[in-house]
Amino acid sequence: MESLVARGDHPALEAAAEADPLVLRRIQRLLYSPDPERRWGAVIALGRAAAAAARRHPSAVGDLLRQLIYAAADSAAAGWGTLEAAGEIIRHAPDPYGSFVRNLLAFLRDPPARAAVLWAVGRIGEVHPDIVKRHPYFPILDLLADPAPEIRGHAAWALGRLRAREAGGPLGRLAGDEAAFSLFDGHRLRRVSVGEVARAALRRIQHPAKTAEAHMKPEETAPLSPEDEAALAEALRLYREADIERNQGGSLDAMEKYRQALEVFERLGRAAEAANACEKLGDLHIQRGDFNGALPLYQRALAVCEKKGDPLSFYLLAEKIVDVYRHRQQMEKALPYLFRMLEIAESAGDAGRAGLCLTGIGDVYQRQDEPEKALEAYRLASRIYREMGSKKQAAILDEGIVRLERLCSGAADPGSQP
Repeated sequence: MESLVARGDHPALEAAAEADPLVLRRIQRLLYSPDPERRWGAVIALGRAAAAAARRHPSAVGDLLRQLIYAAADSAAAGWGTLEAAGEIIRHAPDPYGSFVRNLLAFLRDPPARAAVLWAVGRIGEVHPDIVKRHPYFPILDLLADPAPEIRGHAAWALGRLRAREAGGPLGRLAGDEAAFSLFDGHRLRRVSVGEVARAALRRIQHPAKTAEAHMKPEETAPLSPEDEAALAEALRLYREADIERNQGGSLDAMEKYRQALEVFERLGRAAEAANACEKLGDLHIQRGDFNGALPLYQRALAVCEKKGDPLSFYLLAEKIVDVYRHRQQMEKALPYLFRMLEIAESAGDAGRAGLCLTGIGDVYQRQDEPEKALEAYRLASRIYREMGSKKQAAILDEGIVRLERLCSGAADPGSQP
């Protein structure tokens, strides 16, 4: 078995595993080889062989996945390769085992496991982005600012594999980061710089044609007529040119090209590209001070994210909509968005964003002269910040809570809201 893994003879391994799932245990033992190349070879082989075994022995593969995840969670166990191997199994057998992505993402709270999780998520997201995007993955964006090159580099790589358009800005800020780390790209282990990986991720994200070809859902892959194919190619060209002109400060030219591309995307039912164009048009309206023009564009993009089950993109777009309502002094209209954002943050285990949402909800209730509801939201936010160790933020909220409590009890206090 070791020689088959060393040679990369995956067809032979797949046939053996389908006939006898105990083969998977023999491959698993190779994860603990002292040779990094052999370990990575075992990770790739285990994913391929497990997917083959799952055709006849799905419960055995499910048990293996659980064992890998339990081993990673056990600090007394040698966990090298367990999360990476779990990711490879999900990559090759997404239908029965895609739900395990949530278990993988939970390990992002464990600093020693982060690089392994990011690699696994990137491998899954490269071929099945929708499976990853069903789960809020905020922490990956936050890890782009991690002090360790290995972590921020793997985060950049994972987001590039996912083609996570919301990561464009932070990735751009890493483009000049020359700190080096080791990355296994699925074929070989090599030393790369964080900036090199970030630039490659940006190129991958900024080519929607490739995104559409690789990841479009079945209802969007209906054959196009030659005329529609030509129209789509032209729309994608305009979209890329608009990206360049926007980055160079040519907002009016970029807006016109985004509009032309958007018309074609919507006519051809290209929902993902239409949502991207709507959001970028909205951003340009904001840059020009046209908040009223931005709002319907953001809402159109938001509807696509909701339909596709993409909670992270939904959160980021809802955040922009809330900012528009804040500028228009119509925060009561922002309340449903804030509650939905709170649900997403809580599902992701992102305490910081949950605290921000609760503070915003408290602000809305206070403006609506509902102080008891405002106090409830502010108190929850304060408790979250305290548990996070954000004592300064909690103290600011606590001062406002005291003032609001005095107002509720009838004591005169000219203080402002928390």
